[in-house]
Amino acid sequence: MVPAEVPADWHFVTTLAQLGKEAVFFVADTIVGYVLRNDDDDDANSEGPAAPKEPVVALSAACTHMGCIVQWHDNDRHFHCPCHGGLFTEYGQPANKQGGLQYLKALPSLDVRVVDGKVYVRVPSAPLK
Repeated sequence: MVPAEVPADWHFVTTLAQLGKEAVFFVADTIVGYVLRNDDDDDANSEGPAAPKEPVVALSAACTHMGCIVQWHDNDRHFHCPCHGGLFTEYGQPANKQGGLQYLKALPSLDVRVVDGKVYVRVPSAPLK
C-alpha cells in the first residue's frame, strides 16, 4: 500500500509471542491497521495473490467503501464495517459479494517484517512539523 518512493518508517506493533489467533489493532501517526498470523489456510488463495510469505499479515483498517474503521470479530474471523455491514476475510478480501455489496475492494495490505520475534509494519512517515 505504501509506494516505495514514499518516505516510510517501520512501526513496531507486537511480538510473535504476544500475537495469538486474534487480530491486533495498531495506531501509527499516519495509519491505523491490524496484524494477524498468516495461518496459510485456503482463504488466502480464494481471491487475489497467493498467501503472504511472512508469518504475519498486516492490513489497513480503513474500509474501502467510506473509510470507516473495520472491527475484527474473533467469532467469525472477519473484519466488519460498522457503517454499512461490509465483511472482509482475515486476508482483507470482500466476503459478502453475494449479499449485494459488489462495490467493495480488498482492504489494502501493508508490508510487514518480523525481526527477532518482533512484528513491524511499514507506514508512511509523519510529516515534519
